[in-house]
Amino acid sequence: DSWGFILCRRDDLSALLLAEEGACRPMAGQQPIWLCRFGATGRDQILLPVALESLWQTVEQKFHHPPRKHLRMVAELKARIFLRGEWFETTLFSLSDMGARITTDREVVKQEDVSIEFSIDDDVLKYNAQIIFSVPKADSAQFQSGILFSGQNIQSRAELRSILIRRYLKAIRERMDRRAFQDGLAFLDLPPEVRRKLLQVD
Repeated sequence: DSWGFILCRRDDLSALLLAEEGACRPMAGQQPIWLCRFGATGRDQILLPVALESLWQTVEQKFHHPPRKHLRMVAELKARIFLRGEWFETTLFSLSDMGARITTDREVVKQEDVSIEFSIDDDVLKYNAQIIFSVPKADSAQFQSGILFSGQNIQSRAELRSILIRRYLKAIRERMDRRAFQDGLAFLDLPPEVRRKLLQVD
């Protein structure tokens, strides 16, 4: 749901066929994405076990123009912004490993520096950031603003990506048979800590 895709009839040519290479034959006109155990080199091939970011980027090429480069999550998280010497409440409604989109009750200025603090599950996250756009929200006194995290390194981005991936898969887990979900994890390339937390019984 977060990616905006739904299950379709098998004979719908607009449906995305995602299948292990050699396991089935696509219908005429259907554009498959093949899961490959060896030598995945094409744009419509993904190497098994699947890295969720590879799946995201491959699907983006087909359905979002221009394709977005970074895995992102639709969210509705309470957050705090430090701006012009004071903290105020806001809502974060989209998050990637590079930045976020927020709603505010005041206009902010492009290239203005802010700090943001929010929680995902048990993780409290704090980032310095810069405003990259701010536009009035339709039929509202609020503004939608985009922020780009600053001062990140490879490790901090990887940690945030792991949180996003864990949250995605946790939402899927709640809608699946637990055994089927656990079996499916074998086909995903996940950080060990993410896999461990997903296998825990809440």
